[in-house]
Amino acid sequence: MRQLVLSEFPDRNGILVLGGSNYHYLAKVLRKTSGSSVEARLPDGSIRTFRILDITRETKEIRLSAAEENGQSGQNMPDIPSFFPRIILFQWMIKNPKMEQLVRQATEMGVSEIIPVTGERSLFRNEKESYPVKQERWERIIREARQQSGSSIPTGIFNPVSLSEAVRIWNDISGDIPENRKIAFVLTETPLERKTLHEYLGRHIKDGEDIPVCAALAVGPEGGMTEQETETLTENNFLKIHFNTNILRSETAALYGVAAIQNALTELGKWQLKEYNL
Repeated sequence: MRQLVLSEFPDRNGILVLGGSNYHYLAKVLRKTSGSSVEARLPDGSIRTFRILDITRETKEIRLSAAEENGQSGQNMPDIPSFFPRIILFQWMIKNPKMEQLVRQATEMGVSEIIPVTGERSLFRNEKESYPVKQERWERIIREARQQSGSSIPTGIFNPVSLSEAVRIWNDISGDIPENRKIAFVLTETPLERKTLHEYLGRHIKDGEDIPVCAALAVGPEGGMTEQETETLTENNFLKIHFNTNILRSETAALYGVAAIQNALTELGKWQLKEYNL
């Protein structure tokens, strides 16, 4: 379901006047007209149905009214569905437009936080465009992606950070989460004598343990992470995994990894594992 993502609530009369990108999205993209209805997600995560009262093309403004059907003006929905894991993507910076496409698609998939990392082999260090400009554009891309995909996940994105800062962020996020409810991975380019994704996750369903609610994934740039960067992550409890696929570009590997983790976690109670020595 497409949705309009709002940054403000309607006034006490249920009226909301929108312009700018909101006007463009409703009038130009969705081609809404006066009297049309639109589903909008409010800042508190709830969904409300609005009716378009009028469209003023001269000033490029749209006036909405909270529609009341059967005595109800909307339905409260949680920001994140209870069954959906919180996925945090630590993405080593790659060059635009690949980074922008990655931000868009990760948002559509329901990634909770995207944390760009300026690693040793990151191309971003040589670009002249300032961080604030990129941050503003990324946030606009996220908003558009949520509207297109109907994602209920309020995806957030950080300004690019160093590896040490990325590790601190993960430790802060995961610090209060029990060990059996969180897990972190780092993708490697070469096969290793390590456990597979399902083998690592298998320990969480042994003896009826709870399914992880928070998972992190670290993905390097083109050319991969340096040995020191990988070592830093493993020292901070990131598990090395390698997917037996073709050689993937950084942005493809990130989305493949997110999809694999997301699917494995959401269906963890369904698939069966052998008894592994974990």
